[in-house]
Amino acid sequence: MPTIPGIDRFKTLPNKEVMHSSHHKKRSNLSGKKVLIMGTGETGMDLAYESIKAGAEEVVLCSRGGFLSFPKVLNNFTVFGVTFDGNLSIDGLITNLFETTYVHRWVSMSHLRW
Repeated sequence: MPTIPGIDRFKTLPNKEVMHSSHHKKRSNLSGKKVLIMGTGETGMDLAYESIKAGAEEVVLCSRGGFLSFPKVLNNFTVFGVTFDGNLSIDGLITNLFETTYVHRWVSMSHLRW
């Protein structure tokens, strides 16, 4: 469990529970609850999905520095004139093209490659 100032006080409030994602075992534990998720990485997104599917009353994702979210698969996606008709996994699109070659300063500062 990460050290978060003030979390010990929250643990003592009635009807409140603090847990690490590694302790999440059953979707039903999230049903009808207000869920606050600290972190928007893959695990945070998975827990948000689980919370919604469980029928949580409210789900809040907290991010320290923002995040970029993509769907798991793309349907009817076209790149360079080639259309992928089936369920194209995002993992199939992620490459390191141009990661080790020259990138113009304007492109680098604009985050267009991301």
